[in-house]
Amino acid sequence: MNKQRQPFTWHYYAMALGVLAAALAATLGAWSAVVAAVGFAIISYPGLRFTGLTRQVILILFAIMYVFAFPASTHPDRVETAPQPPLVMPNH
Repeated sequence: MNKQRQPFTWHYYAMALGVLAAALAATLGAWSAVVAAVGFAIISYPGLRFTGLTRQVILILFAIMYVFAFPASTHPDRVETAPQPPLVMPNH
């Protein structure tokens, strides 16, 4: 009954950041960024026996891949000028 629980550490914040980054990338349709963010979240899981400098280097690599994974079509100017649906339906 008294099972040892893992302490709440920075790993959970990193996992949440990875999931939020994946959600943002999915809304923009940047699927390679979604993969990089999900990889970041998985590597951050504290249950993995994967510690030390290697984990930190891989997390940094996933973060760099995430930043450069967005296609050129998600440039802020293009996102802002995307066609918007009409706010009011015209009377027919």
